[in-house]
Amino acid sequence: ADPRALADDGLSPFTSAILGEDPCGLLDGLDNSLRARILRGDAFAWAEAGRSRAGAGHADMVAAPLTRDLAVPDELTQGLLQYCFRADLPLLAVRALGRVDGQNYLMAAMERAGDPQWLRAAEKILQQARWSKPVWCSGETLTYAVSQIRQGRYQFRLLLSAFLARIRRNDDF
Repeated sequence: ADPRALADDGLSPFTSAILGEDPCGLLDGLDNSLRARILRGDAFAWAEAGRSRAGAGHADMVAAPLTRDLAVPDELTQGLLQYCFRADLPLLAVRALGRVDGQNYLMAAMERAGDPQWLRAAEKILQQARWSKPVWCSGETLTYAVSQIRQGRYQFRLLLSAFLARIRRNDDF
């Protein structure tokens, strides 16, 4: 099994070992003082570990501190959001959407929103679109949403409702 495989709770076997016991030696190469700082909830320690040889380029090193409400740079959170869509991790995507803009991911979330967890992600993205004209707000997207509803993909009603709410508020369309 991949010790860096990320689960929807934001942990991998590697990050679980950081936060608990390490009977398999997964943390070989991770400085003990750095691990101690992580255990104290030091967001900078997570960032250091993420940039180290042991953590560089691994989504689990972004997800673990994010799920603990520690500071994570937006560009890393954006990368984690991309990873969540590739790896089908909707619950973790919702957490990432609490920190970064997901407007560009709305249609991908809507396509997956037959799953209630992805529907939550789509709802979170639509909540982000209250103040400016979102990228998804176009006649083409509205036409697509209506066609999907006609085909029985009722999750697209959420998008139709968002369009109607914008029209009622006299927002740009």
